[in-house]
Amino acid sequence: MLYSLGNEIPETAKADGILQARALAERVRSLDPTRPTTIALNAFLSVLEDVAVSFAERIAAAGSPEAAANEIAEENGGAQGGVNTAGGMMDVIAGSPATQERVREVLSIVDVGGVNYAESLYDSEHLTGEGLILVGSETFAGRVGHAWPAIADNPRVLGDFTWTGWDYLGEVGIGAIHYAYEGHYTLEAAYPWRFAFCGDLDTTGERRPQSFYREIAFGLRHSPYLAVERPEAFGRVLAARQGQWCWPEVEHAWDLDAEVGTKLNVDVYSDAEEVELFVNGHSVGRARVGEEEPFRARIAVEWQPGELLAVAYADGEETGRDVLATPGSPERVEVRVERDRVAPVPTPPFSPRSPSPMRPVRASIGQIRK
Repeated sequence: MLYSLGNEIPETAKADGILQARALAERVRSLDPTRPTTIALNAFLSVLEDVAVSFAERIAAAGSPEAAANEIAEENGGAQGGVNTAGGMMDVIAGSPATQERVREVLSIVDVGGVNYAESLYDSEHLTGEGLILVGSETFAGRVGHAWPAIADNPRVLGDFTWTGWDYLGEVGIGAIHYAYEGHYTLEAAYPWRFAFCGDLDTTGERRPQSFYREIAFGLRHSPYLAVERPEAFGRVLAARQGQWCWPEVEHAWDLDAEVGTKLNVDVYSDAEEVELFVNGHSVGRARVGEEEPFRARIAVEWQPGELLAVAYADGEETGRDVLATPGSPERVEVRVERDRVAPVPTPPFSPRSPSPMRPVRASIGQIRK
């Protein structure tokens, strides 16, 4: 347990903000000296005012925001996740020596320095070389496969907290996928979006595919996990300006509302070297894990009902498998209202005759009797 002084406070690089942080830390320690203190620092926000001025000058000189960002990334050893994303830009700015010097003092006030969206600081000799202990206090789910090996190998980085563990109301649609040439990117989505859609768990507590990916990246699961991308995503290109809280449109199901023969991608999350896919007992492809993303292999297949099997291999030997089967048509799904209030309702547990998350389910609601 750590006591946090605050989250993404913009004054942390200013003299008055540092004084306030020191006073808060001392007050917390006076009340409970047995537990450490931390602060969730967004280094990018801490220097945003200065960055806005200098970056405008760089854009004018380079000709575009992307060109200016790439120049800054090269000067600072490269960006984690690409500079054309908000997360990539935050990491580039946070990793610059000038920014690290500005935030070093406030991080030294607390026992564990929390850093938001700044993987570049994990390997910073400027910070950890001075004995500072860090933790990823807010990170993108999509970056865990890249970041976790660096965290695990660094004794001065305690761990990683994702944004977010449990999905929530508000910041609607920040986890939405945006495709190129299909409208202008906005951070939040319009109605009918209601949830942020970025949690490892959905609002009913069910695990989403990214939770299983994280389990594998953490070394807690060694069997593969099948994640079937929705067919409408096949062949579409992700927008360059993409919300970093999103996850591919995949489901752990093999039941599509599509014609037989429709092409789609199947992701297999695994810590093995290779994976092979079988549809109804026939091999449809084999791929090395990690060529595009750590702990992931992607194979294009054609949809047909039946059984989808993934087999993982290391040193030529099978290390595990995951299987999905097309369910039959459900006869009925019952949902009981337990309280006199509006609340998210979890999907009943899947069985061979349960509906798939890949197919829409229509329901009618009658009068609720008290």
